[in-house]
Amino acid sequence: MNHMSAPAIGLALWMFAMGAAVDTHAASAMATLTQVTIQSMNQDKPQITIRTVKGDRFTLVVASPKLLEGVHEGDTCTLELDADDRVITLVKTGLEQ
Repeated sequence: MNHMSAPAIGLALWMFAMGAAVDTHAASAMATLTQVTIQSMNQDKPQITIRTVKGDRFTLVVASPKLLEGVHEGDTCTLELDADDRVITLVKTGLEQ
């Protein structure tokens, strides 16, 4: 049985409703967000602001600054979030927009 924290469940449900694909059964992640576009990045904090396919935007903390290496604003990505809603995996899936 997959146990998720209340914030992770809330974020997963919100992302599903807003148009991002969510996989709550990923082995190492609490939620997987697909087809999100990087709107801005702050490598000092580190955090990213993303846009869903429906145009909604929000900001997420990134677990490690190394995840942002080679990532640029406009990149389309898939993200995996941990139980604290931090980005633990970031994979570029498309060309810059």
